[in-house]
Amino acid sequence: MARKSMKYGNTLGIINQFDFNSVYCEELSDRQFASSQQEFLIKSQLPLNVIDDIEVICQNVAAVECLSYMLEDNNPFKDKIKVDERMYHGRNPKFLIVENPKSLKISIQQEKKDGKIILKYFNKNDADNVKSEVAILVPETMTVSIDIKSINYAIFYAHNGHIWLIATNHKHPKFTLPHVRQLLEDYLDNITAMDPAYILDILKEHPVLQYLYEQAGQNGHTLTVMEMFKQHCDIQSNIVSKSFYILLALHAVGLPEAKLANKEQDHQRFTLKIVAEVCDIIPLSNSVLQQIKKFIDSDHIRNLVYAYSGPSATNLTSIIQTMWADYNQQFNLL
Repeated sequence: MARKSMKYGNTLGIINQFDFNSVYCEELSDRQFASSQQEFLIKSQLPLNVIDDIEVICQNVAAVECLSYMLEDNNPFKDKIKVDERMYHGRNPKFLIVENPKSLKISIQQEKKDGKIILKYFNKNDADNVKSEVAILVPETMTVSIDIKSINYAIFYAHNGHIWLIATNHKHPKFTLPHVRQLLEDYLDNITAMDPAYILDILKEHPVLQYLYEQAGQNGHTLTVMEMFKQHCDIQSNIVSKSFYILLALHAVGLPEAKLANKEQDHQRFTLKIVAEVCDIIPLSNSVLQQIKKFIDSDHIRNLVYAYSGPSATNLTSIIQTMWADYNQQFNLL
C-alpha cells in the first residue's frame, strides 16, 4: 500500500534515490529497513529478454517449483530460476507443505498466526473447475486426505486484508470463493425480510472483507446505514432493494485503507478497487454491479460517509432516503 511519503517518477533522478547498497544488509537500521522495502513498479511491461544475464532468485525450492508450474514449458526463464536464501530476510511467515500421494499437509511455521490458510483445489478432469472446486479456510494448519495426482491445487495466505499465493501445482491459480457467492445467492433468493447483520456475516466469509469490516467502527457504521434503510425505506423486499443492501454493505469498505494511506478523501477510489477484487462473490448481474459501482463513486456515498461524524441521525436517514429514490429510479432504467 502506497504511503504519503511515496515518491513517483520514471527519471534518472528517481532511480538514483534507490539505495542499492542497503537492500540486502544483514543488520538493518531504520534507514536500511526502508531501503529493503523499495520496489520498482512497471507501468505496462518490461521485456526481460532484452536484459543479459538476468536471474530470478527465490527464497527456497518450494517457491521455485510454484513459479515453474505457472510458466509455460518453453519459457526461457525456467532455466534462470535460482535459490539463494541469503537474498531474503526471512521475516514473513513460513509454511511447511508436505505432499504425499494421498494427503496434503499445510502449516504455518512462524509466530505470525493471525491470518488464514486457504486451500483451493479441483479435480483435473473437471473442465470448468466448478463442479469439483473446494475451498478450505483454517487459521494455522490442515491435513487433507486427497489423491494428489488427481487434483490441481493452490494454497493462499490471507493476512491483514491481503491475499498471497503460497504454492500451486498448476498454471492458473486464482483466488475465488464460490461457496460464499452461493451462500449469498441462496439468502437473497429465498428471504423476504432482510437481516443486514446476516448479510455482513456472509460477506465476512471473504478474508479481505472480514479484515476491513473489523477495522475501527467499520462494521458498526455499515450495519447502521443498512438498518436505517430497512426501517425507513424497504417496505417490500425485492430485487431492487436486495441489491441496494449489497450497495450499502460495500459502500465504504475502502475507508480503512484510505485512512491508512492518509487519503480519506479518496475513500471511494479505494472502495471501488476492493469491490473489483471481491465482485466474484456478489451474485448480481453485471449491469447491476456496474450500477452499484456508479453509486459508490457518486456524491450520495460521499455525503453518506461524511454524515457518519455528524450529530444528527435524521440527516443520515435523509441521505439514505434520497439515495434510495435515485437508485430505484436508475434501476428501473436498466
